[in-house]
Amino acid sequence: MMTWTARLLVFPLKDRSKEPATSHGHLDAKPFEEWTVKATNWGIRCGPESGITVIDVDPRNGGDIQQVLPLLPLAPRVKTGGGGWHFYCQGVPAGTHFIKLPGIDFKNNGYVVAPGSIHPSGAPYEWEQEGDLPEFPASFIKPPASLPRVEPSGFFPDDITDMLGAIPSEDRDTWLHVGMALHSVDPGLAGFELWHEWSKSARSYKGIADCNKVWNSFRKSGITLGTLVKLALDHGYKRSAPLVDLGGQFAPRERPTIKEPDDLPFTPTIPVFLLEEIRRWAVPACDPVSAIAVALTIGSLMVARTVTTDKGDLPMVQFALVGPTASSGIIAGDSVEKALREASLGWMLRGGTLSSEEKLKRALLASPVLYHFTHTWAANVQFSQRQPSGAMSAAIALFDRILRGSPLRHENEKKPDEEPTVIFDPHLALIVSVGQDELQKILTTDEMSRGSHEMMLYVPLRTPGEIPSGPLPSSVLRRLAGPALQNSLPPSSREPASFSVLKIRDPEGVSDDPLYRTSKIIARRIALILSAVDNPSATEVSDSHLAWAMKFVEFCARSLKPEESAGDGRMTPYDYVAAFAKKQKTRGFTPRDLVQGVKPFRNLKREDRNSLIDLMLEDGLLVSVPVPGKRVERLYHRDFVKKGENEC
Repeated sequence: MMTWTARLLVFPLKDRSKEPATSHGHLDAKPFEEWTVKATNWGIRCGPESGITVIDVDPRNGGDIQQVLPLLPLAPRVKTGGGGWHFYCQGVPAGTHFIKLPGIDFKNNGYVVAPGSIHPSGAPYEWEQEGDLPEFPASFIKPPASLPRVEPSGFFPDDITDMLGAIPSEDRDTWLHVGMALHSVDPGLAGFELWHEWSKSARSYKGIADCNKVWNSFRKSGITLGTLVKLALDHGYKRSAPLVDLGGQFAPRERPTIKEPDDLPFTPTIPVFLLEEIRRWAVPACDPVSAIAVALTIGSLMVARTVTTDKGDLPMVQFALVGPTASSGIIAGDSVEKALREASLGWMLRGGTLSSEEKLKRALLASPVLYHFTHTWAANVQFSQRQPSGAMSAAIALFDRILRGSPLRHENEKKPDEEPTVIFDPHLALIVSVGQDELQKILTTDEMSRGSHEMMLYVPLRTPGEIPSGPLPSSVLRRLAGPALQNSLPPSSREPASFSVLKIRDPEGVSDDPLYRTSKIIARRIALILSAVDNPSATEVSDSHLAWAMKFVEFCARSLKPEESAGDGRMTPYDYVAAFAKKQKTRGFTPRDLVQGVKPFRNLKREDRNSLIDLMLEDGLLVSVPVPGKRVERLYHRDFVKKGENEC
C-alpha cells in the first residue's frame, strides 16, 4: 500500500481536461478528504507542499523513457493519457535547478494530472507500477555554478572513499567542512555524489534535498582537499597507497623518439631521470626550451619547503617565457596545471592574476605552496607604472619577499583583535608569458626592477604547441603526490618547515648582463632542484647539476638580445637610459627619475651616472631644457624637442 499518497494535496480539474476547475488552480490544493465536490479529473500539486517531485516524460516532444527508467526502475510510475509517463520521487527543495533534457520536464512546482483521470483524447491516466517513493536522482539536478570556473580544479585521490569512511559525519561543522573540501575540487556532480553518499551515514541525515540545498550555498572558503586529508588522518586513517593508483611497481618503458633541436648550445637532456621524464612528456607538444621550464617548475613543487643551500637558496625559479605574443607561453603554463591536476593537487593552482598583496596572502593561507601562471604580467606591470601606488606594486613586493623565504604576516581584517597569522616559508612556482614587444617596455619599469624581475629567468620560445595529451609517468605522479601533498597543506601549526641544508659552490662564468645580475642565484636554485629531486638524501649540490644549470641560464641570457643593444648584443646603461628617455616623451625627466626608474643606471656610482648623462648630452641623444622660474633643468629625448629650439 502506498501510504505516501495520503499526504498529497489535490484539486479538481474540468472533466476530460487538464484545466483547473477552481479559481487559483494548484494553489487551492488540499488533502483529498477535505474536498466535497465530485470530479472526474484531479490534479496533484508538486513540490515541497506535497513532498513529491514528478518527472514527466513526453515522447511527443522527444522524451525517452530510457533516460529515466534505469535510474528509477522501482519508482511509482503512471502511464499518461497522452502516451507518456510520470515518475514519482521524493521532493527536492523549492528553487532546485534541473538539467535540460528534450521531452522531459521536472515538476517541482505546479501540478500533474492524477491517475484515474481521463485525457482529452479519451485515454486514461493509470498506474503502470506502484511502490514507495525513491530519492530523486542526483544526476538530474543541475550542479551549482562553479566559482570561478566551471571545470573541476583537480581530481580526487583514488582512496577518497576510504578517507571519507574514516571521518564521522555526525558533527555538523565536520559535515560542512568535508562538503566544502570536496566542493573546492569539483563543484559539480562528482563532488556532490561523494558528499551525499558519505552524508547518508549520519543519524541526522535529512535526504538529498537538504544536501543539495547546502551544496548550492558553498562558496570559496579557503577549505581545500588538504582539510579533508587532515580530518581523515586525525581520525586514524593511514594511507596504504599514494594519491594516484600506480598500478604496481613502476616499470621502465621505451622512451618515445624525440627530435631535439640541433642548434642549441647545450644539451637539452636534463641530467635527472625524473625531470627528464617530465621534459620528454612535454616536449612533443611544448616548445623544446619551454619544456625544460615545465620540468623544472614541477620539480620545484616536488621539493617545495624541504631543502635549501648553505647560501640560503630556495628551490624556486620564476620563468618568463618570451615569445612572439603574450599568449605564446600559455601551453607551458597549462602543462604544469595538467600535471598538478593528475596528481590531485589542484588546490595549489592559482590562475589569472594575483594583482594584490591581499589576494596572494589569502591564497597562501589556503596552501603555502602555490603554482601561478599568467599571460597578463607585462600589462599589469605597465599599468602599475602609470599608477605607482597601484596593487601590482604591492603584489610584486610580496613576490620578492616570498622569493627570499621571509615569513609573511596576514592581518585578519574581519577580526582585527586576533593575532595575525604567520605564514612560514611559502613556496611560489611562477610562469609568466611575455610578448617580445613587451619585454623592452618592462625593463625600465621601477616596480619590476624592485621586485621579482631580479629572480626571473627569461626563456626564449621558438614554436607554439599544444598541451601534452598523454598522462604523466606514474613515477612522476608518485613523487609529486607524496611530499608535495603534506607540504602544501594549510599551515595549522604555523611552525616553520623543516629544511635539509645542501652545500653548494658559487658558479662561475654566468652572464653579467644587467638583466641577469642575479644569474648566479638562479643557477644555484636550478641546481638545487636537480640535486634534491635526484637524491632526497643528498647533502650537497652536485657539480654536474650546477654546470648544467649554468649552461641553461647562460643560453637564456644570450638568446634574448634586445633590439637596442651594444655591439656585443647586450644592453648597456646607455641603452636603458635611452629607452627610458623615449618613453617619457614630452614629460621629460630628471636625474633623480633615472635613479628611481632605471636599475642599471641606479647601479652605477654617482660620478659614473654624471659622466653617462654628460656623454648622452654630448652625443645629442638627450637635450637639457631649463625650467622657467626654477634653477633646475629637465632632460628630454631629442625626438621630443623642437629642432633649433630648447623648447618642448
